[in-house]
Amino acid sequence: LPSMGAGDNIMVTGAYSQNAMWYSGIPDGMWGEAIGAGGVNGNGQGMAIADAFYNGTPAQGWANPTAWSISADIEHHFNAQFSGALEGGYAQINWNSQAAFSPLSNSTSWILGGVAHYDPVPGLDFEFELLYQNMSTSQPSGYLAGNGVTTTSSWQGEASGFASRFEVTRSF
Repeated sequence: LPSMGAGDNIMVTGAYSQNAMWYSGIPDGMWGEAIGAGGVNGNGQGMAIADAFYNGTPAQGWANPTAWSISADIEHHFNAQFSGALEGGYAQINWNSQAAFSPLSNSTSWILGGVAHYDPVPGLDFEFELLYQNMSTSQPSGYLAGNGVTTTSSWQGEASGFASRFEVTRSF
């Protein structure tokens, strides 16, 4: 864009997948969170992330997910040492089959955030990032409130929260 400076960027990405979560743009465990949680901040709301799920009997067969995501980022360089970016994204997972007592649920998530970089010398980057996430899931058919036995006993429908990180990178 004409008003943007040198090194500024606008990025938009999108992805769609069937039976291939790693290609959907939805990570399996952001920032080291529990595998399959799909949440950036441990807010207690997980996404059912898998390439397929066996529903327990041949009659019920396999459940298969479709997933899609879109994300955008706009980065501006204020000078040679300081830059910042605004970022956001939306993702959705839908399962084609949910048998009785299944832990599967359809989910949506959106994330908004910002990141600031300070590069005092070439090859040294101090980065601070702040994110807000909202997640929503449908009630799994296997949810039994308060039984503490099924993997879905913590289902709550919707959750949101903040996450931040500070990272120092040195490149040689």
